[in-house]
Amino acid sequence: MSPNPTHHGPSRNLYEVLELPQTATRSEIRAAYHRLAKLSHPDKNPGVDPTIFHELQQAYEVLSDVDKKAQYDNRLRHTESMSGTGFGSFTDPTAFHDLFQSWFKEEYTASFFEHTSFGSTSAHFSSHSGHHHHHHHHHHHQSNGGRKTADSSLEFECTLEDLMNGRKVAMEVQRQLGCEACEGLGFGPHMRPKPCQQCDGQGFIMTTLTINGLLASGTAVCTSCQGAGEKLSQRDRCSSCRGSGLRVKKERVEWKITKGMLPGEVICLPDAGDAEPGCRPGNLLLHLKLAPHPTFKTLGSRSRDLILPVSITLSESLLGLDRLVFHHLDGRGVRLRLPPPNEPGYSIIKPGEERVIRGAGLPSRPRTNEPAGDLWIKFEIEWPSEAWVASQDLDFLKHALPAVRPDLGPSLPASTSQIYLTLQSGQFDHQSSHPK
Repeated sequence: MSPNPTHHGPSRNLYEVLELPQTATRSEIRAAYHRLAKLSHPDKNPGVDPTIFHELQQAYEVLSDVDKKAQYDNRLRHTESMSGTGFGSFTDPTAFHDLFQSWFKEEYTASFFEHTSFGSTSAHFSSHSGHHHHHHHHHHHQSNGGRKTADSSLEFECTLEDLMNGRKVAMEVQRQLGCEACEGLGFGPHMRPKPCQQCDGQGFIMTTLTINGLLASGTAVCTSCQGAGEKLSQRDRCSSCRGSGLRVKKERVEWKITKGMLPGEVICLPDAGDAEPGCRPGNLLLHLKLAPHPTFKTLGSRSRDLILPVSITLSESLLGLDRLVFHHLDGRGVRLRLPPPNEPGYSIIKPGEERVIRGAGLPSRPRTNEPAGDLWIKFEIEWPSEAWVASQDLDFLKHALPAVRPDLGPSLPASTSQIYLTLQSGQFDHQSSHPK
């Protein structure tokens, strides 16, 4: 069922309302109802037609009760057997509609034909226009036995610091539980359904027509009570849950991100999920999603390696480095040392060059043989400012820096003209291939 369900079309029996075959078990009926109720409950889905939720309640009320379900199945089989005689011969619903309405326009509305399917496996006859549909839940108590409710999922945004160090989390979650006010019934404990006036408590209606001298008769499930034979008025429904038997409760849960976990992992909190009436609570599944970090980046969702851009000066790239450069995710300050030109291992650091610190990435899980990740340092070179250069002895800089290059060779012919072109500041957008 989609999040925005539409009103059920014609000829839908109770099993079709719950999207189930007639062979469905009680547990399958219960699971289907609560799955579809989440998508159509008026409180949670303001844009959905409320009659859809009412239809679900009626279908569940009948099919979840052993006796009512047996009566409904018998009536359904009887309707199917009758569909082959009398009414089954009328294949043009428009013509039949005009004829029927001309005879019985005082007793039935056009909605009769919206829910009637002659010759089909089930015929749904609508109620009188003066009646309204009402619904109530079969008696359900929340218990520790029975089927386990389906697990609930929740996405939790964690940080790289959480994965590096571990973290204890306390948070509020919303759980859908059986309504305490009515104990999951949907109505008060002293409320009793009354016989349906449309079908006199029978659950089906009989109809007989004479057309061109042919007598046609049949039965159809009463759509006012959906075959239950009894109904509850709207005022008898539980005011806390509006007859759904369910409520939303905020609860505080505590759990832990273990040091060494990775994004995408799932933490299971047993019995902390939703609990359908009469069922055991499901689990709450927490999916870890990594929040963006201002400096550190990962090399993949399942990788323990990290990458960190580090900016050094032109002097440090040429002459070596020995200073506190950054604070790691565990809070420690990290010093980096690049040997000067007169020591072994010296090399000039070029823009964009990468160096690695083994084992300084995300840690492995405790008590595992998996190695920790590595930390990759990507160097960015800070060039001196124009003001700094202008303040220096330019002759000294010319002699200290590598010599300038000569003109482009080989020498151009003497007849070749030369011009000056002006360079302007700009930035090229490599993604769109257009200058900014």
